[in-house]
Amino acid sequence: PTSTNLSAPQSFAFGIPVDVLAGFNNPKWQGWGHYFGSYIQDSWKINNRFTLNGGVRFDVDGEPSPLGTSFYASPRLGFAWDPWGDHKTVVRGGAGIYYAPIDVLIPSYGSLLDGSGKYINEVLQVLSPTDPRVAALWQRGVAKGELPFGHLTPADFAAVGINTTSPGATVGYSVDPKYKNPYSFQSSLSVAHELARNMSLELGYLMYHGVHLQMPLETAYHQISAGDPACPPAASAPGCTDITGGPLYAQNTPVNGQLQHTAYESIGSSLYHALTVSLTKRYSSGLQFQANYTWSKSIDNVIDFASFQNWFRPSLLSLYRTTSVFDIPHTFVANAVYTTPFKTSDGNFLFKALADISVAPVVTIRSGLPFSIRTPSLQNQVSLLNPAKPALQSGLDTNFATPFGVSRDTLRGAPYATTDLRLTKSIFVNRDRGVKVSFIAEGINIFNRINFNKVSDQFDINGFSNNVKLANGQTLNLFTGPFTNLHGVKPTNINQVQLPLSFASADLPRLIQFGLRFGF
Repeated sequence: PTSTNLSAPQSFAFGIPVDVLAGFNNPKWQGWGHYFGSYIQDSWKINNRFTLNGGVRFDVDGEPSPLGTSFYASPRLGFAWDPWGDHKTVVRGGAGIYYAPIDVLIPSYGSLLDGSGKYINEVLQVLSPTDPRVAALWQRGVAKGELPFGHLTPADFAAVGINTTSPGATVGYSVDPKYKNPYSFQSSLSVAHELARNMSLELGYLMYHGVHLQMPLETAYHQISAGDPACPPAASAPGCTDITGGPLYAQNTPVNGQLQHTAYESIGSSLYHALTVSLTKRYSSGLQFQANYTWSKSIDNVIDFASFQNWFRPSLLSLYRTTSVFDIPHTFVANAVYTTPFKTSDGNFLFKALADISVAPVVTIRSGLPFSIRTPSLQNQVSLLNPAKPALQSGLDTNFATPFGVSRDTLRGAPYATTDLRLTKSIFVNRDRGVKVSFIAEGINIFNRINFNKVSDQFDINGFSNNVKLANGQTLNLFTGPFTNLHGVKPTNINQVQLPLSFASADLPRLIQFGLRFGF
């Protein structure tokens, strides 16, 4: 560090950590899960053209504490109908409910980090000009050779005055007493028709609806309004809001020393609709192929399994029900396998050389992935650990911070397209017995197309302002927008990669690999 005088006008010395998070006590948790499932189904041939399938699954899921035992039934129903009885057209449909066990992350985190003292006692300490214990801890660990690559002990924490048995600031977890098993309702309907011998066309519809999905939610807060003593003086008028108009929060009185508390709840949901078209040729005359197109939409309000993330505005969960981060509206995939018709017995050298060669291409074209206008510097005070120093706020919530006037995943990255190819040449040692040697060459992204997969989506890297410079040369007002029609751009130099909207990374370039296979 250049200086260790933490009471100087400068806020912090360069090179000194600003916080420390550590766990003590008992990290060993064990929980037993008891699961029993049974399934009954039957099929009824109503007549020569209509078949009905029905079934139901019964499950008993006994989860470890703090969860309990639940019983659920999952009915399913499907049918197949040949409307004209000529075996050229078939209509298929079905629907069902599909339950799932609860992920072990839920009861284990809800036990290990519940703040009761039975398991892990989590200590969170933040550096400030009036509390230099984090810096003192770092300096002690370096002097003893325990840092930066070793481990601090409880005695080290006690030596600088940080209590590891009853901490003053922790992050805790719990499980909603009403937590329920997640399930999905799925349905489909399709029509397939034979266009010619060995070739068919299928049109289909798919729907998946996820219910009671896992949701980590910050609960140790309350929303504040103008006039509330907890309202920061810098908050905008007329209400107590952040600089974009979003609500601000104050932490509740700590319970068991916990300033932040994540509750696992089963209140998430998702919805997926898709229309599909498939053209399929079964293998004949040395050729088979399939071409598929999907037009779809995926909507949800859930976070993937990440225990350290919570929604930025926990009192307004309805704002987060929007396009899924993995939503891909358009997808086209085509694949084929062609085997040369030449025979080694033809006598012609060229025919022998071209015999037993197969060519298998795969072409994939799809829409780009969504991305958000992220503004991690935007604060909501949910995780405000040091009101005198807003820069010390924890980043547990800011990963999902956006200006109040824009939702997440409203923008879209670059389209994706690639062609893969596999060539195989087989030489039969004994054709009757199937003994052969195959020379294989595989190419991934054979045209070496640059497929950008990441857009620089942090829009406040140089501060929250009305004149943010974008990689496309334009500027954006983070207070008022507009937040639409923003597209990723290819960077022209390394410095531009840091600017918002610049493509930051790409998938693999062309990759070619060779193999030798002996079959018998």
